[in-house]
Amino acid sequence: MTILVTNDDGYSEGLLVLLEAAKKIDSEVYSVVADKQRSAVSKAITLNEIVRAYNVKKDIMFFSGTPADIVLFSVYSKKVKKPDFVLSGINFGENTCLDAMLSSGTLAACWQAVLEDIPAIAFSMCTKPGTDWRNSSDWGDRRELKKHVMKIIKLLMKKCEKNCFYSVTLPDTLTNGTKIVFVNKVQKRRFRTEVHERSDPDGKPYYWLSGKGLTAQKGSDLYEATVKKNIVITRVSIDFVKKLV
Repeated sequence: MTILVTNDDGYSEGLLVLLEAAKKIDSEVYSVVADKQRSAVSKAITLNEIVRAYNVKKDIMFFSGTPADIVLFSVYSKKVKKPDFVLSGINFGENTCLDAMLSSGTLAACWQAVLEDIPAIAFSMCTKPGTDWRNSSDWGDRRELKKHVMKIIKLLMKKCEKNCFYSVTLPDTLTNGTKIVFVNKVQKRRFRTEVHERSDPDGKPYYWLSGKGLTAQKGSDLYEATVKKNIVITRVSIDFVKKLV
């Protein structure tokens, strides 16, 4: 089996952990990854610009497009072996709630994969205030992280079906006692959107979109990950359009 490892953060500690974990599962593993931060680009496809791909290591290629582009490139370009499985992440920051499922670049790689009939798993992790994805120390215990990721990959590979993928959210601290829970209740929103108007040096207005965190609803994916500190797994299906009568 050939495994593609990708993400929307670019070259990060999370990518390296996921790549190492994948190599323990199968020997045919490579990574095509965003060459810069691509958070919240959703399933955007680059149509009116060129994209570039270049190797930075034997098994890691940088790509100038979006995570969805990366999956399409890996499937159709013949520059890499077509993947049989896609692993996306590990994203620095949790991707719970419906708004993240629709906007996350990490999850978008999995949306694109299942559209190509390729099973996929997305990994994200909760973070503590004041931490930075560029600092390897802020990723916590690397060995513990890798151990749990390998365990989850092995568990979910047996469950993967056509037309669905799994979104996994890891708590900010992992121990031997950390529980795995499958959650069906997905909170609608993670943040309350705010639009800030400011002025540039010429006095012209510009706008900055941000948001404040909302309270986690009991029993939701957000609650289980951030309050209960569990490993949260959500099955995401593309069969969401009901038959019209």
